[in-house]
Amino acid sequence: MRGALLEHLGEGHGPLEHGAALEVLREKGVIEGLLSRIPADLVKQAAARRPEPAVGAAAGTSAGSTRLMVRVVRGVGFVEQLGRSSPALEEDSLQVSVQLLGQRFESRPVAPSPEPAFDATGVVVASPGDLDFVGQRDAGAPSGGRMHLVVFRRGGGEGGALVGTASMDWRGAVTAAGGRQSSTVELRSGGSVPVPVGALEVKVEVLGRGVGKGAGPRSTRKSLQELQRRDKIEAAEALARFMGAAKEWWGDYAKIGPGFRHRNVKIVATAEDGLKWPVCSFVAPLRPGRLLTSPQEAAYWVALLGVGSAADSGGPLGDGQSRGGGDQKWPHFHSVFASGVAGIEEKALMLCSLLLGFGLDAYVCVGKRSRSARAAAPESGATAEEGHMWVATLSDEPASRPHFWDPSPGGPLTAIACLFNHHTVYANAQEDSDPQTCSYELQHRGAWSALDCASVPMPEQPACAVLQPFGGLVAEVAQQEVALERELKNAILDGRAGKNVRWSAELEHLLMPALAVYEREAKHGAPAAAAEGDAFQQAIRRATPRGFTFQGVPLQFPGRCQPVESGPILAGLLDDPAAVAVLAVRDPAASFALRVMIFPYPEGVCSVWVMLAAQFPRQG
Repeated sequence: MRGALLEHLGEGHGPLEHGAALEVLREKGVIEGLLSRIPADLVKQAAARRPEPAVGAAAGTSAGSTRLMVRVVRGVGFVEQLGRSSPALEEDSLQVSVQLLGQRFESRPVAPSPEPAFDATGVVVASPGDLDFVGQRDAGAPSGGRMHLVVFRRGGGEGGALVGTASMDWRGAVTAAGGRQSSTVELRSGGSVPVPVGALEVKVEVLGRGVGKGAGPRSTRKSLQELQRRDKIEAAEALARFMGAAKEWWGDYAKIGPGFRHRNVKIVATAEDGLKWPVCSFVAPLRPGRLLTSPQEAAYWVALLGVGSAADSGGPLGDGQSRGGGDQKWPHFHSVFASGVAGIEEKALMLCSLLLGFGLDAYVCVGKRSRSARAAAPESGATAEEGHMWVATLSDEPASRPHFWDPSPGGPLTAIACLFNHHTVYANAQEDSDPQTCSYELQHRGAWSALDCASVPMPEQPACAVLQPFGGLVAEVAQQEVALERELKNAILDGRAGKNVRWSAELEHLLMPALAVYEREAKHGAPAAAAEGDAFQQAIRRATPRGFTFQGVPLQFPGRCQPVESGPILAGLLDDPAAVAVLAVRDPAASFALRVMIFPYPEGVCSVWVMLAAQFPRQG
């Protein structure tokens, strides 16, 4: 790298900025040479961090991954940002965050100016399915070819604040000769009436493609245009069908009795693209990997987010008297993560998605709560109640009551109008709207009126976002956990004499809450909280197929954080009768899970928990 840059300067060129230096290294083949040295297993690990698998990968396509270099060169037209602080504070800064294909990177902080020099560059791993436009078209599912960009503001005594968001289709780089695409993308504010706040110059390049070389036969410009046209038509048709069905459904619901027409039933909300979409589109199972290890920790983290609204929607639901139309704007989770602030609505949506990711039967609740004494002061003219959103998880136990999770606590809950998850909206059809006493038998038509939303393919899923690690220590611990799991799995395969093992990533994710509970119990010398244990058991019951048995074995190994060796752990597993019994399962329908969690403490001491589990058909 040094030699290439010195050679460039020796040719009479002036000093290089960061982005220009990267361009020189790319032209001289240095970047591609370095990327070619990255081990294939690391590339697979990067791709595995994606929240959902790629859609439409055709049989017979190449198993190799493709690297995309994404560069946000600068911003233009950011005049409004100069007037935010008068005079501007030294610590005030702007940053851009980019999310693409389930991977994310951010720029360094830059001073606010009309043309902020973000100069952010990231290399993103694309699977063969991401570039197979023919396969995506034939699969008939949304292709998800959007890059999401967020500009946010830090410092100035204001904490985090959203400046603007944008999205663009990056796939033009794949179809272009030479594999390069340059675009200017307009940023729009997060308010209920979005306005332009600037633009970003963005470059995307397919690394490793020769100059003038075109795309492959399954990644042509024609196939991309056909795919884009199909996505647009199918989304519009599905949305039109939904709106027609929703109008008829709402008419029937309003006829149930006096006052039902005025219940605050949320059916649609406005997304960042300015269009109205079913509320179910804003929720999806969100699995944060190793960053949040239990439903309780996820709820705690959501509650810690800064108070505010990334969408600046002006409050959740007013006084709770108007039917939920498109007056509220619900942002992309990436916008919330980047800005670090969330309102009542965003917190409820995120918490529901996280709880769904932990295998719970979770729903966003829309209703009312009592205003606090200060908010309902007589001089304010406010009513005694206000609209509110929170989360409920339901149990499969007969006659059980829901567990409420409120990441924005305030006055007591007074009414529930509806609840929804990523599939269905359920409107409360009971005269009793008290959240504490009404029935939660959702399949009872006399109690709840259901509206299916699952058939509407939203082009850009707001809930599909990527959480960033909290810091170097957590990242190092996570890397050790991954390495230990890989070594232990390889050893188990070797010990089974060639017998194949089907590992379940979903089941492995569900094991983490239990390991976190075991560590807390070991540390505090007291039984784990009943709510945490119940949540884990419910998730396992829901994830275990009918007629199957779940068997899990947790073991603890004290040690040193650097490095944690797999040998003693494997020996401990083989010395434990219960673990050996799990390893002895040979049923071809069985699925296995192995999860390692490392809890670091001062002076390099750590507690290592390992859980080995299996699901297999019940005998007899």
